Formats: sequence, C-alpha cells, structure tokens
Amino acid sequence: MARQVLRADAARTATELLERDRELATLDDCLATVRRVSKGRVVLVSGESGVGKTALLRRFAERCEGSTRFLWGGCDPLLRWVIAPSWL
Repeated sequence: MARQVLRADAARTATELLERDRELATLDDCLATVRRVSKGRVVLVSGESGVGKTALLRRFAERCEGSTRFLWGGCDPLLRWVIAPSWL
C-alpha cells in the first residue's frame, strides 16, 4: 500500500538533522541523475532502528517539495519499511 507524502508528513522533521549532509547530497545526486537520463533508480536506505532513516527521507522529501512526488509504503512490522519515490 503506497501513499503520497503530504506536506504535513514532511513537516514533522522539525529538528535539525545532524551529520546528514553527505546522505542528503547522495539523494540529491540520484534525483539529478534520474532527471537527466529519464530512467528510474532505486535507492536503499538502511540502518539500525532509530538512527534516523525516516527523518532523513522526510527531510529530503521536504527539500524536493513541489518538484517531485514521493510514494511511501510499508510492510509487515516484522519486516523492514520500504520507501519508494515516484521517479522509479
């Protein structure tokens, strides 16, 4: 089940992300490549529970607001979450 990220969802990331400039730059580069070559790309964001994966992706979606549509999905709580941007 996928849904479009609404502005309110992205705005939940009110705190400053610390030491995430490199990760945000990587996501920016991936999006720029997709726009340049008009081909989709899959980006895996993984890590231990609570390290800020969702906050990182919410911040990225917030920065791209208006220019990119994101779809967020989930799976069984015993499995990992999957977030799929619409540029795939």
